[in-house]
Amino acid sequence: MAFNHDTTGDEVVAKFADRVKGRTFLLTGPTLEGVGGATLLALARASPKAFILVGRNPVKVQPVIDAIAAVDPTITTVFAQADFTSLASIRSAAEKIFSSPAAATIDVIINNAGVMATPYSKTVDGIETQLATNHIAPFLLTNLLLPRLAKNGTIVSVSSSAHRASTGNYDDYNYEHTEYDPFRAYGQSKLATVMFTTSLVSRGYRAITLHPGLIFSGMQRHTNMEELAANAKKAREADPAYQGPGAPKSLAQGCSTSLVAALDPSVPNGAYLFDCQVETPKAEGLDKEKAEKLWKLSEKLVGQQF
Repeated sequence: MAFNHDTTGDEVVAKFADRVKGRTFLLTGPTLEGVGGATLLALARASPKAFILVGRNPVKVQPVIDAIAAVDPTITTVFAQADFTSLASIRSAAEKIFSSPAAATIDVIINNAGVMATPYSKTVDGIETQLATNHIAPFLLTNLLLPRLAKNGTIVSVSSSAHRASTGNYDDYNYEHTEYDPFRAYGQSKLATVMFTTSLVSRGYRAITLHPGLIFSGMQRHTNMEELAANAKKAREADPAYQGPGAPKSLAQGCSTSLVAALDPSVPNGAYLFDCQVETPKAEGLDKEKAEKLWKLSEKLVGQQF
């Protein structure tokens, strides 16, 4: 089956059902109105052993837990509350996950949670919010959980085609000397996702990143269609290879690329996917020296070396 823009998550799971059954998946950002919820429900139809859900608001996560139980009540579901704008909250969530028998071995980590084009702000830890939420939080959570990752486990991190709108220079990560542009800052945070994947691969892990597609969900609450068009122009100016976010997708289609990354063993390690196919990301994302520099900065910001 040739997967593409129109492929649904259910189609991907049906193809790789043997790589779902009996396995444990951790996913961040598990809400019904987002890609996370669609990803989980597609996986639920193939009898996984357990889900570990990491989210900020228990009220928003409970409908996902209920929907999973409606599909298959035998799936163990563990919820760990985490605010991705707080490093202390991330550490607390990791401790809860470590205390759960269901998380003794995690087969797939899906870093799905994120924010997009938000107004300028800093987190309680003094880090620009988009970089903190989209990169620093998953950097910390993933590294804390690596001891639980299965020997042949996979780390999937959701990036964006907007990564092409960035420079890859994180010297002024808090925009103290650089004008803050919400979309370019979003692109910076998503290029960091690609670089994180590059660094994980260099450390011997299987890691894949991807652009999920243009999916209208809560992610776009800080932007509109006019701004999306203007932002696409900025991205093309930064990287002529930018082809845009693609045609709009439903949630069912929007989760498919994440699932290909998580389940298809033929996807090359370190790949960047777009519409379920391998694509070359912006060159800086694959630059091992720049990725290592970002890794060191990330360690500095979280106050821990990995």
